[in-house]
Amino acid sequence: EFKNMLQRINFAVSHVDKAFADFAKEVGASKKGLSYGQVMVLLQRLKNKQHGSVTDDIWTSVFGAEATTVSASVFLDKFLLGKQGMSHLTETDAENIISTLSAMEYTEDNTAASPTELTKAKFRVYLFDPMNAAYDPAAVLGSNGTDHAQDYPMSRYWINSSHNTYLTGDQLNSNSSVEAYMNALRRGCKCLELDCWDGEKSAKKKPLPVIYHGLTLTSKILFEDVIRCVKAYLMANPDTYPIILSLENHCSLEFQETMASDLETILGDFLYVPDMKNGEDNKFLPSPRQLIGKVVIKGKRPPDKDDDDEGTETAPSVAEEEEDLYAEPPANEKKKKPKVLPALARLTLFHGTKYKDFNDSIQSPASHMHSISETKITKILSKQAVNAPLWQEYNINHLTRTYPKGARVNSSNYNPILAWATGSQVVALNFQTPDMPLMINDGRFLENRRCGYILKPESVMSGEKAQETLGASMTKSNNDRTAMDMFEEYMLGASGDLAQDELLRTQLANGNTSVSEVNAHMTNRTKPLTLELRIVAGSCLPKPKGEKSGETIDPYLVVTLHD
Repeated sequence: EFKNMLQRINFAVSHVDKAFADFAKEVGASKKGLSYGQVMVLLQRLKNKQHGSVTDDIWTSVFGAEATTVSASVFLDKFLLGKQGMSHLTETDAENIISTLSAMEYTEDNTAASPTELTKAKFRVYLFDPMNAAYDPAAVLGSNGTDHAQDYPMSRYWINSSHNTYLTGDQLNSNSSVEAYMNALRRGCKCLELDCWDGEKSAKKKPLPVIYHGLTLTSKILFEDVIRCVKAYLMANPDTYPIILSLENHCSLEFQETMASDLETILGDFLYVPDMKNGEDNKFLPSPRQLIGKVVIKGKRPPDKDDDDEGTETAPSVAEEEEDLYAEPPANEKKKKPKVLPALARLTLFHGTKYKDFNDSIQSPASHMHSISETKITKILSKQAVNAPLWQEYNINHLTRTYPKGARVNSSNYNPILAWATGSQVVALNFQTPDMPLMINDGRFLENRRCGYILKPESVMSGEKAQETLGASMTKSNNDRTAMDMFEEYMLGASGDLAQDELLRTQLANGNTSVSEVNAHMTNRTKPLTLELRIVAGSCLPKPKGEKSGETIDPYLVVTLHD
């Protein structure tokens, strides 16, 4: 079993039988084999044999050949600050890192050292741990809820979003899975797509809506099971920022009754029900902080009577671009049968509407949003030059969802950067396909503790209109912000002119700098950033395309920058 496991994770070990037998004898293993903890220790020991010389060389160059342990202050001064340049860390942070390393069960350390001291073994673990990731740790930590960075309307954020979340493979023949929803949530996704269709009826004649890629050979899962999955995640993570359920609704009215009932009875207080009677959706959307621990529904509500059907993009996907409801006819006309049950429409905050012209769309209530395919993105931007700033202005107070074109039957992804540049928030990707666009998405949403909400920069907020909205939409007034508040927020993502940054920080601490001077420094920052990476080693690299056998031959590293 151990040898099979090593093959699965691409970990080549010479004389593995002898290594296993010697270790089992050393720990006094039973005939049943090694425990999980013992296997972890053995793996760590084998890994150390392969990479120990490299990490030991780093230890010697930083702390000296004679050092067997170092204190938190030495670790901070000589490595975290002196070698890594992590100027935002303090001695307390160094102590916390060592404490975390000491608590790791798989860290094999024969040195009789204090839990507050760093040893070679702990240092080796740290070098390969996410705590030492190349991604800016300050950006990863984000605001941690200590300021008002999550108090803007939801339209001010990029939101980590998935397309056809239920699928595990291609768009035509693959399996649908409830587990795919949990995987997406654990990955930081905050907008899940549910393609809802009529299913069978239970033994008690209850309609059972199903989720699958309509009119294809993909398998079906129950709508109810997906909602229970979302609830389970919320119960385990009650402080999560709001989860948007994007309903692509193809169900008849009786199956919609079950959908509305399941949402209310299963989610209970987790479900956010908007108060439209008080005009809640007219000007600004709620903030992520206001909706912590809530599920928000995106779907359809009865539109104005002059709305017409949007139609669909020619593709294997059915009704990807949402079509509007029938309007409520005048009393003297025969009423048309509604496409959406009022009980379900009542639960909906985000109402999908047809894109016609951004000048008109900007005037619509904040809860109205567009869904636009990747092919339509370029068409809109190339049709008129004014569409780019108008789209950005629209996205100040409204949401836009973008999604892959229907021709991507292999579940490949489009580059999300252009959609983000328009200010579009819900840029939906196929989470089951680990291609470059998804890697870019993963990198984008590593920020702010992977909470799934990243505050959009001013560059996609369309000039003066953005500044007006920035001030008006804040839950906490800008007047309550100090220059130091602004600088500290800025420093979470700053890089380059470190000397000037530290000078400004000192001036702020002494009260010698104004808010306007901070703004000027943030705006005029032009010095280039020099990024230096050293690849120490790699192990347990995945096999190509998820294969379970074979080798990973001649692996190499690709570094790309995206803006």
